[in-house]
Amino acid sequence: MTETDRTSLGAFHRLTELNSMPPTVREFARELGITSTPAFERLLRLEQRGWLSRRPSHGTVNYDRVYLITPEGRKALEGAKA
Repeated sequence: MTETDRTSLGAFHRLTELNSMPPTVREFARELGITSTPAFERLLRLEQRGWLSRRPSHGTVNYDRVYLITPEGRKALEGAKA
């Protein structure tokens, strides 16, 4: 796991815990201090590595993609903390 992956997955997890729901791409970007395009690319990279999964939302424009931490992502996050 790269430092960028660790930072991204940790930020995603923090925001999800804080808000009781996954963050929007904008919220995720703001947390990392980056713009939406690289934030989305980071989410895609985490998804490709199997640490997040994407599910379509129902009916709202702001939540066009909902990401959830997978069991593998939780293991990776725990391993990164150790």
